[in-house]
Amino acid sequence: MTASMQTLLAPAVYRGSRLCLLSLAGALSFMNWAEAQLAPEPQAYIELLKKGSPADRATAASKLTEKWQDSLVPIVADIASYDTSTIAEKSADTQNFQNVTDVLRSIIVNKDGAIKVFRERANANKKAIENLILAARSPNKELRINATHVLANVVDNTNLCLLLPHFRDPGLTPDGRINLLQVAQVASSYAFKENAESTKKAVGFLKAGLVDKAGDNRRTLAIADDILDRLQKNTNKDEGLPRQLDINNCKTFDFDALKR
Repeated sequence: MTASMQTLLAPAVYRGSRLCLLSLAGALSFMNWAEAQLAPEPQAYIELLKKGSPADRATAASKLTEKWQDSLVPIVADIASYDTSTIAEKSADTQNFQNVTDVLRSIIVNKDGAIKVFRERANANKKAIENLILAARSPNKELRINATHVLANVVDNTNLCLLLPHFRDPGLTPDGRINLLQVAQVASSYAFKENAESTKKAVGFLKAGLVDKAGDNRRTLAIADDILDRLQKNTNKDEGLPRQLDINNCKTFDFDALKR
């Protein structure tokens, strides 16, 4: 509140009558309105996450988390803007991406209703989902953790198929395999027919490639087996994917058609 605003409001506040109370209520209402008008937009705080000092970044993260209903969709839009093909273990872009996913993870994990809002308003942002999947298998540990936590909470029948092509990638690291399998594991219990069939093929393909592979793959194989077991017990596996859930073309996804 500026000094000029305070001066403008002061005379009405100090009148001793019912008008005083009404004027005070009006003044407080105006102050709240003024503060709302002067508050930075979510995008300004997102930029501060990337370019500000450590103190500025902490403030930005706090404000974005506090006003998560307004900031969630802009954060997801920002995640869609990254070129994840060049993610390195350490770089300025990777650090910026990590800072943004730090906030998104905090919102998704800790704020009641955030998962529902994400699914209703952000699940159609295919590029953002794809970038989070790439982040979950990236060289940067913190970024992998953030992205995996987000995906494990928001994965459903609208986006499950987007991670399945990665199970055919020979360059998928052990950490990436486990992370993406854990995400698929969440949705495997309620996947509809097309997603269930594609997930079964993708996980079976991945599992077959690990049987004779060097290294300790026991945890990976255990998660793969659990997914297959969940798919078998899934009561949705014989029911076609409803049209309203097919926002990312999971209904026509064909794992067998992918390049080997």
